[in-house]
Amino acid sequence: MIIEYFEDLKSQIGLYFIIIKIIFYFIIGALIIYVLKKISNLFSFFFRFLKKDSLKKNIYLIFQTIMFIIISIFIGWFVIYLYFK
Repeated sequence: MIIEYFEDLKSQIGLYFIIIKIIFYFIIGALIIYVLKKISNLFSFFFRFLKKDSLKKNIYLIFQTIMFIIISIFIGWFVIYLYFK
């Protein structure tokens, strides 16, 4: 009776182990596909970035972003300075 119980328990745990192993394989595969997609998107971004037509547009966009950050920092500093003066 006890031997049958342990054999039954072993077969049940074995099934759960197989299911967990399959889920683990799925998660690993999905992560690898996700990382490969992100890497390919990164390469396509750099190849699009280096085209002559869009190079001016991208440099102008980067310049606008940098100027926005600098002006925002200056305005924030100025408001805090006036508030605590």
